[in-house]
Amino acid sequence: MISPVRVIACTAMVILQGCLWFPLTVSAQSSAIPLRIGFFNAENLFDCQHDSLTDDFEFLPDGRRRWTPARYQTKLRRVAEVIASMGDDEVPAIVGLCEVENDRCLTDLTRHSPLHAAAYSYVMSHGDDPRGIDVALLYRPALFHPFCADEHAVSVRAIHRNAHARPVLHVSGRLPTGDTLDVLVCHWPSRLGGTRASEPLRSVVASVVQAVCDSLQTVRTKALLLVMGDFNEPPSGHAVAQLEGGSHLVNLARTAQPMYPPKRNSDCQGTYRYKGRWEKLDQMLVSPALAACIPAANITNAPFLTIYNAPFLLEHEPVYGGLRPRRTFLGLRYRSGYSDHLPIFADFLFPLD
Repeated sequence: MISPVRVIACTAMVILQGCLWFPLTVSAQSSAIPLRIGFFNAENLFDCQHDSLTDDFEFLPDGRRRWTPARYQTKLRRVAEVIASMGDDEVPAIVGLCEVENDRCLTDLTRHSPLHAAAYSYVMSHGDDPRGIDVALLYRPALFHPFCADEHAVSVRAIHRNAHARPVLHVSGRLPTGDTLDVLVCHWPSRLGGTRASEPLRSVVASVVQAVCDSLQTVRTKALLLVMGDFNEPPSGHAVAQLEGGSHLVNLARTAQPMYPPKRNSDCQGTYRYKGRWEKLDQMLVSPALAACIPAANITNAPFLTIYNAPFLLEHEPVYGGLRPRRTFLGLRYRSGYSDHLPIFADFLFPLD
């Protein structure tokens, strides 16, 4: 079931961590509309109330992580800060999220955090993840108007009876140009148990996404498709390559570059760091028609995707050296950080015909 679309009206401006943003204005003389689209693995955005249908006990006030209302409010402010600062003069038009527990978290994020003035609405999936985490899509109604939302279940029980995979959220919406943009938000199975054991699970998800993309590209010539998420494997991974080649999509993550110059050449060359090694687990794949809407698409070796490595999102790595994402917890030790993943975004320019 997809949660109802929520519209939050607000015209105020906000100053957050030195970032000033206003509602978008497009002049009558504009020949194209710029849109920034981002994705962020929020790393366990849980409220602190028990859901009887999920295993969320560690994120309760008396749970292992002592997830108190104060810590929850801090987490909301952290996620809001990331999204707000991801824009230049304004917040992104669309933001995909994963590791979000429920509607309450998104209501609090969009209405009761510093992000409320951005006037985001949202659509969220409701899968059967044991911990209750799902994916969601934030959007600004003036720039993206959903007319259809669905979630595609992913069955992996044939591989292992205890296996599970989160559903794929698919939202179709109208852009100010009148074009239709299809966005799919994913959170593929982790590599828990090893790459070899978990790869078949991700391959099943890739097949589901591929089927949706193939159907849309059959119905619409020059379909504008965007698939984004935490794929839990690099662009060279088997399942990602399967999706990229099978649906003729362009993986922007292959040429992704950090927004700010890293302190060392080995820093921030990905979105997730494990044992000193950076990996590009968070990715965006687009159809050829949508790739043509990227301003730098015709420039040789241009970075199509930006890894948002703002200094406040990073901290020193004492064991392996260099930098790592500043996460909320390190083991069970509360660090009051942001996430174990860095956000990504891409800029598009949609012509007004």
